[in-house]
Amino acid sequence: MHNFFISYNKADSTWAEWIAWQLEEAGYTTILQAWDFRPSENFVLRLNETIQDSERTVAVLSPDYLSAFFTLPEWAAAFAQDPISDKGMLLPVRVRECELTGLFRQIIYVDLVGRDEAEAKKTLLSGIQRERAKPLTKPEFPGGIPRSVSEHPLFPGISTKKIPIKSLIALVILFVLVTAGIYVPWPQSFTRALGPPRPCPKLAAGETQYYEAEDAYISGGASQDSEHLGFSGDGFVSGYGGLPGATTTFLVDVPSDGKYQIALCYANGTNSAKTLTIYVNEEPLKQTRLPNASRWNIWLTQTESLPLRAGRNAISYRKSSSDNGQVNLDFIEIDREPILCASPQPTTTPTPTQTATATPNYLRRLLLRNPVLEDQR
Repeated sequence: MHNFFISYNKADSTWAEWIAWQLEEAGYTTILQAWDFRPSENFVLRLNETIQDSERTVAVLSPDYLSAFFTLPEWAAAFAQDPISDKGMLLPVRVRECELTGLFRQIIYVDLVGRDEAEAKKTLLSGIQRERAKPLTKPEFPGGIPRSVSEHPLFPGISTKKIPIKSLIALVILFVLVTAGIYVPWPQSFTRALGPPRPCPKLAAGETQYYEAEDAYISGGASQDSEHLGFSGDGFVSGYGGLPGATTTFLVDVPSDGKYQIALCYANGTNSAKTLTIYVNEEPLKQTRLPNASRWNIWLTQTESLPLRAGRNAISYRKSSSDNGQVNLDFIEIDREPILCASPQPTTTPTPTQTATATPNYLRRLLLRNPVLEDQR
């Protein structure tokens, strides 16, 4: 008979193998599906045999384990054999944050959440013991002779100690430099929080179309956020710092086929340029480069010329495998008319009036855009 059967959900297979390895290294025997259930075997019959051939069942607890249907019979069989837990046949081991309800709420579990490997191993091997946990050494006396206080104790509330004049001067200089837009490399967490927010400029209502990122379709790990000020609307989209796939998709309407100026308002406080891939109607079109601004509350614009078709279009900013992402998206701005029509137009000699009114929004946008930044010089 084996000492332990490891019951787990496939999402926690690495935890299950780590637990089984520690137990076997300590001299116990285990049964683990990943190691002991082989191809051609009948899974249900093998599982039934395993449960009967194991003294105790280790339930690897996580949100996935508690919500899975196929793990229920495994721990329920152990609970049925030991309903008052006096034999310890069901041993819950929590490996991820999860709320225990029902029967699990009544059983003391081994908690590995937030522990490093050495501490987790010690906690696991201590938790499987059924004996009394009396320490081997005599505990120190918690009383002792009271300490005599020769000085007036410090007030535990808000300190009234004055800031040294040198530190105060350094803070003032640092604030002035950051406010003036001068990059200060240390400390980053402090400099990024200083300075007023700088939002992206917007043209008068009706001259362009604006689409807020928080109202777009968000997927692949991207999420709505409002941590950094200066954004437009109700927030912005973050989450581009993780694995590839984070996507924000704007559904836009244009009157005719042609190339349109698309201006993306974004923030990049990482101190290096980042990239995303632009998709139009689910077709990868180009990689856009997004320069940095040294602070997350400085919002910049990056303009692209994209071909759109008349009617509804889907414009996506996605972190692909070739992008480094790690930016925040606020909104996109689109001219109401294309800068270049898709179909040939009759050849005419433009008059000064036509030239002056052909691209007013584009020219005005160029004048409003942010200056060239440090990493573009």
